[in-house]
Amino acid sequence: MNKTNSNPMSLIDQIRKREQANQAASTFPTNENIIKLKAGNNYAFRLLWLPPVDDKCNRLYPMISQYVHRIYQKGVGEAKVYCPTSPYLKGDTPEGYKCPICREVFDLYKESTTSPSAKQIVDTFRRTMVGYIPVYVVQGPVEEKGKVRILQYTKSFHDFFYSQIFGIAPKKRKNGNNEDTANIENVDEPLNTLAFMYLNENDELITNGVNFIVKVTAQKVPINGRMTDVNKYEMKFSHNETDIPGITAPVFKALNSKLKFDEDFYKESSTEELLTFKNKYMSNTAETSNDDSDDEVSSDINQIATAKSQPTPRATTVVEEVDETYFDGETSTNSKSTDVIEEDEEERDGDNTEEIQQEVKKVSKKTSPKSKAPPVIEETEDDSSTENVDDFIANLLKGNK
Repeated sequence: MNKTNSNPMSLIDQIRKREQANQAASTFPTNENIIKLKAGNNYAFRLLWLPPVDDKCNRLYPMISQYVHRIYQKGVGEAKVYCPTSPYLKGDTPEGYKCPICREVFDLYKESTTSPSAKQIVDTFRRTMVGYIPVYVVQGPVEEKGKVRILQYTKSFHDFFYSQIFGIAPKKRKNGNNEDTANIENVDEPLNTLAFMYLNENDELITNGVNFIVKVTAQKVPINGRMTDVNKYEMKFSHNETDIPGITAPVFKALNSKLKFDEDFYKESSTEELLTFKNKYMSNTAETSNDDSDDEVSSDINQIATAKSQPTPRATTVVEEVDETYFDGETSTNSKSTDVIEEDEEERDGDNTEEIQQEVKKVSKKTSPKSKAPPVIEETEDDSSTENVDDFIANLLKGNK
């Protein structure tokens, strides 16, 4: 063996660099365009249905709602994989539930009521939802108003969007633990495309629609034995249609790439990656931390029952507590903790992907705008030029921290 290479003193720097690189690689980066919602503010957003970043991307949904399995190790960072039960992947279908991590969690769930070690594995590795959708900030703090951002959300937002936009309410769970989504039901007239700014079949930008309103307040909740300040959200869609002037079709088409929306969030983990994660982490959880505020492992759009429920007016309000302090000061993307997991034997509903695709393609009736959103950015003289489009987008995105 080479003497130099075996000398501990000469290897210290190499070891340090290698461990720092490993730590950096295991921590997933945060997109700088994600908006941080602040308590004490009322926000109005126009949801943006951006076209896929290129022809190779087959994203169908306007939002990216993903289930993840993740683990946080102190001194190392976070590692995660994307569960195939994510709506944009295989959803809550038998094929999706071939996820090896979900199967392991389901197998241990019954034991978790009597076995602390089984409960730790279940709590740590159950799937959690986090979603992303591009938005134009119509109203909010001065530094955000008139900007394009990415709204990061949890399952209650996801269920609210699906109910109000697609007219499909979340499935009522047999165990009755539906606190966050108890008031979300089918609506009589889903918003469909009226909820978005989008490009129509003629490649024309439709800027008239309704805004998504979020009221953010603060409250204290117990987390890990401590009273912690968390955000509480009250959500609705406005009843009045408004226009968002200034943004052009060329700008809209370029936003996806500039925001890194598909690049950062349209992700999938292979079976090999899922198995590697399971074998590496699930056998030893002694030195890991899990977020006590994780979302429930619960049904999603592909598992929603087709049974009709009583229609309710548009813009149902739902409240959720999220954004707790997460692991050494990071921001949590999860809602309140619960130990409820659907049992392995529960009958699974069929895949409703075709039904949803039909819903999202419906075009809402066009009506004259009743009020106008104030112009925030003046149009450039030549919006079709690449230079002007880039400058315009830079102005839309500037102010990111």
